[in-house]
Formats: sequence, structure tokens, C-alpha cells
Amino acid sequence: MPITVRQLEALVRLSESLAKMRLSGEVAAEDVAEALRLFKVSTMAASETDSNNSGSDLMRGVKETEREEYVRAEAFVASRIGVGVTANRSRLIDEAVGVGWNALVIARVIAVLCQKGEMSEKNSGRLIKRLR
Repeated sequence: MPITVRQLEALVRLSESLAKMRLSGEVAAEDVAEALRLFKVSTMAASETDSNNSGSDLMRGVKETEREEYVRAEAFVASRIGVGVTANRSRLIDEAVGVGWNALVIARVIAVLCQKGEMSEKNSGRLIKRLR
């Protein structure tokens, strides 16, 4: 895989940091493997174009089975907030959790919708408004 010198140096630093987290003075092969995995997931995924054209950096690296869950969660959020309606973010998440949704999934869906311009945040993110 072609990488720049700067990226290679970052991999070395990351490998060393992973070894330090294990309280080891030497970098092991598993530290390097984990540094490469993190590099591929973060740096390489950020440079790729989104093949399914969702336009969302927040959905990169999400497995296909999880994507289906996010699509269903997006439909749930859309069913609870009409176009032009402003809602309390925490109340929406609490309502979703009450009917069986994972709070993190709903929070991520809201963030994706805001990033795509379908929702906007108000009052430091406490309120959300559906735009489309």
C-alpha cells in the first residue's frame, strides 16, 4: 500500500504508543498490526470516495448489516419529526430507547441527518429541526 513518509512516521509513533499502553518498552508485532488496522480504517477510508454516494463521513466504516439498521433508524426519526418541526434531541432519543432502539444508533443517525442537511441543530445541539 503506497503511503507517504509522514504517514509512515505516524504509523511508527502509533505503534510505539500502543506498546506504551501495554506498559511495554518494546513494540510487538501486534502493535504494528493494530496501527496498520487503525491507519486503514481512518486514513485510507477518509481518502476513498463514498461508493454508495451517501455523502456522509459518519457512515464510513459501518458494516452493511449495521447500515440497514441505520436506514430503519432514520425512518423512525423521520416518522417522529415532521418537516419543519423542532424537537428536543434527548426526548427523541429517550422515546427511541423506550421502543427498543439503541441510543447511540439514534444519536448517530441524527448527526448524519444534520451532516446531510436534512436536519439542523439549535440551542447547542439540544434541539433539532427537520428541514427536509
